[in-house]
Amino acid sequence: PDWSRRARTLRKPCHPRQRKREGPSDSWEGSCAAGHSADEHSSPTTFNITHTGLFAEDGNPLALWDAIADKCAEDEAFAKALKIRLVGKVDAAIIAALAERGLADHVDALGYRSHDEAVAEQRAAGLLILPLRQEPEYRNVLPGKIFEYLASGRPVLGIGQEDGAAAKVLTDSGVGVMYDWYKAGQIRAAIDAVWDGTFPFSPSGIGRYTRSALTHRLAELLGSL
Repeated sequence: PDWSRRARTLRKPCHPRQRKREGPSDSWEGSCAAGHSADEHSSPTTFNITHTGLFAEDGNPLALWDAIADKCAEDEAFAKALKIRLVGKVDAAIIAALAERGLADHVDALGYRSHDEAVAEQRAAGLLILPLRQEPEYRNVLPGKIFEYLASGRPVLGIGQEDGAAAKVLTDSGVGVMYDWYKAGQIRAAIDAVWDGTFPFSPSGIGRYTRSALTHRLAELLGSL
C-alpha cells in the first residue's frame, strides 16, 4: 500500500520551510478545554485585532486593511476602541500599508515576545487574523499558529484560499472563517459581525485538534495499515 499517501490523510501538509520550535506548534493540549477564560487579559475599552508570528510582505492582506479603515470611518466607537496588535517580526510593507490607510495610530507593533506573552495576546484579542501567503502551494499549508489560535478561544478571520487546509480547520472547529484575499465585502461583514457580537463563533469542534485527539487518530490510521 501507499503508506505515505495514507499518512497524509491525518492532516494537511505543512510548508517545508516551517521550523519546529519550542511550545505548541501543530496541536495543543487544550487551554480552552482546561477551562481558562479567553477574556482574562482583555479590556472592556479596547477591541484588539491581533496577529502573532512572522508577518511577511507576500501575506499582506490589503483588503483587510481597507475593510478596517472603512469601518473606522463609518463607526466612531469602533475607531476609538480599535487596536491592531502585531506580535512578532512584521515586514515594513505591512506597516506602510496600514499607514497609507490612516491606521498608523491604531497599530501596536510589539516585535518579538515570549511564547507566553504571545499566547496572552491571543487570548486578549477581539479578533485574531490569519493571513496566508499569496502563493498557489499555500492551499495545502496548515500554519502551526492555527492550533494556538484554536486554543485561545477567540474568533479567527483567515485571508487566503477558501478551499484550502486552513479554511477547513477553521470551519470544522467552528472558530472562524476564511475569505479570499480580494473579497473585501465578506471581510468587512466578518469584522462587523465580530464587533456586533453576531459572528457565528461555535468552537464545539476544537476538541478534534488537541494533541491527544490527533494521536488517537494517528494510532487508528497506523492500525489500519
